[in-house]
Amino acid sequence: MRAALISLVGQPRFAGTGALLTVAGKTLAERQLEFARAAGCDKALLLGDGTSAEAIAIHHLAERAGLSVQTVSVARDLLGSVRSADQLLVLAPGLLPDTSAACEVLSGAPAILVMPAAQAVPAGFERIDRERAWAGALVMSGGLVERLSELAADIDAAPALLRIALQAGTTERPLPETPLGDGSWAMLGAPDADAAERAWLTRHLVIARDAVPSERIAAAAVRQFHRHALDGRLNGSTLAAGATFLLVIAAGLALAGFAAAG
Repeated sequence: MRAALISLVGQPRFAGTGALLTVAGKTLAERQLEFARAAGCDKALLLGDGTSAEAIAIHHLAERAGLSVQTVSVARDLLGSVRSADQLLVLAPGLLPDTSAACEVLSGAPAILVMPAAQAVPAGFERIDRERAWAGALVMSGGLVERLSELAADIDAAPALLRIALQAGTTERPLPETPLGDGSWAMLGAPDADAAERAWLTRHLVIARDAVPSERIAAAAVRQFHRHALDGRLNGSTLAAGATFLLVIAAGLALAGFAAAG
C-alpha cells in the first residue's frame, strides 16, 4: 500500500479571512490530494484538526477519489498508521504539484525529489545543503516512520520525515527544472496566489490555432473573470442573467438584419 501525508497544518492561508490558499478554485491540500492519487496512493493521511470544515471537505474528496482516509492530529500519530511494508508519500505544506514529471520520478522505489539549491531556495524550497534543496515531495519506506518516536512530540512532520529519509540513505532524484520555471511546481504563500492562478490558467487553457471564436471568447472570459467566480462575486444566477441579456441582443441584431453580428 502507498499512503500520502497531506498536512492542513502549515498550509498557507489568505490574510484576513484565514481561509486556505486556493489556486484556480482548489486549495493546495486538494491539489496535493490529486497529485497523490496520480502518484498511485490509495490512502490519505490528513494531518490536522479532523473536525474542521477544511478537513471534512478534503476527507469527502479523498473518499470520492477512491482513497481510504485517516486523520492524525500530530506527527507522532503517524506511528502505527503506516506499516513497514508500505510506502509513504510526503508532501510539504505550501507545495503546488501541478506536473506529471514528478509522478514519473516517484512512481517506483522510495526517492527524495531534489532541485539545485541556487534556483530552489529563493523560490521557497527547503535547503538540504549548499548544492541541493528539497523539492517538497518524497516517497519513503513505511518502516522509517517509526523513527518519529525518537523525536520531540511537537515536531513538524514533513521536515522531520525528510531528515529521517536522508539519514537512511534514501535515493535522491532530480526534478526537471522546467516545472520550477513555468510555475507548475511551486512553493506558495498568500502573496503568490494571483500569480499562481494566472500561471495555472496559462498552462491549462490552451487554445488551438483553429479554435472557433466562441472558444477564444470563453477562454478570455475565464482568464479575466475567474477570480470573481471563485470568490463568489460571479455566481450561477449572474451568469444566467448575463447569458440571457446577450441572447436578447443577438436576437435583436438578427431581426435588424445583422445576422452575422447576432
